[in-house]
Amino acid sequence: MQEVLLELKDVNKIFNPGSQNEKHVLRQLNLTVFDGDFMTVIGGNGAGKSTLLNTVAGNFPIQSGQILLEGQAVEKQAEEVRARHIARVFQDPSMGTAPRMTVAENLALACRRGEKRSLKKILTPELYADFQNILSDVGLNLDQRLDEDLGNLSGGQRQTIAMIMATIKKPKLLLLDEHVAALDPKASRVVMELTKSRIEKDNITSLMITHNMQHAIDYGNRLIMMDRGQIIYDVRGEEKDQLTVDRLLEKFMELGSEDSLTDKMLIESTHK
Repeated sequence: MQEVLLELKDVNKIFNPGSQNEKHVLRQLNLTVFDGDFMTVIGGNGAGKSTLLNTVAGNFPIQSGQILLEGQAVEKQAEEVRARHIARVFQDPSMGTAPRMTVAENLALACRRGEKRSLKKILTPELYADFQNILSDVGLNLDQRLDEDLGNLSGGQRQTIAMIMATIKKPKLLLLDEHVAALDPKASRVVMELTKSRIEKDNITSLMITHNMQHAIDYGNRLIMMDRGQIIYDVRGEEKDQLTVDRLLEKFMELGSEDSLTDKMLIESTHK
């Protein structure tokens, strides 16, 4: 029997409650994520995908419901407390990294997630050599750029480093918020294959938002579709393996609201 890692129970998130601009983004949302799940999350603009990740990470407080991590209620925990166990990679390569610090310094900080951080103590010759080995396996000549400021790298290279930072010390949960959406197709493929290998290597439980339906099909063992703050489709295993982009588009038309299928999703679904 699979162990439950993350559970959301009747979660509601409302922005600007009680005002003319009130927006109910998550509606009595229920989700169970099992240990080892690599879940892709799809849905149109305003479906609640990013809000889902932000409530789990602690960026957005919820109005009601429960968020349980390994059975412990965390919905009242501060973001920095949850960050000890939850790693994130954002769409913007500058988020979650320090562009004016070197690649090696960024990786060293990532090794101390949840601990008191001191570069003097952590950036040892042994650790530096470990970073070289990790980056030489990735390619892109990043092992030769450990002493360069991270901000000097290309977007794809920075996302590669961000992905390694998020997984170099195994988190309980990894959140990926359209982390290849800003990259060109070649860089996107490199980062997605790195994502797959890092997750599979340590069996990291992961939630990945994507507008690219081919990515949603090709990666992970489970797929959920969101619309108007609720999960309207949840598929895994062999049934997920048999999905095609056309079939997924049909599901959107069948289950979603009229405006749930966006132009962005239609365009990106044709580019792997």
